Amino acid sequence: MKSYQHSSEKEILSHAKTLEGLTFSEIEKLSACKHKRNKNNKGDQGNFIEKFGFGIENNNFAEPDFIGAKIELKICPLKISR
Repeated sequence: MKSYQHSSEKEILSHAKTLEGLTFSEIEKLSACKHKRNKNNKGDQGNFIEKFGFGIENNNFAEPDFIGAKIELKICPLKISR
């Protein structure tokens, strides 16, 4: 998968629109890797979207997720229902 880390704001938003409405399973299928879910990590969904949705490896850098556009990715919390 292409990394959007150095992309423009326009490219990032365009790609984000292609992910809109997809389930986590559908997004994971876009990558050759598998996600090892960590229910105890409240940032797990955000890390998942960074890696599988935008090709950005998880890191602890102080810079924005999308360095080229100076944009930080934020994910809304999810509630798992039965």
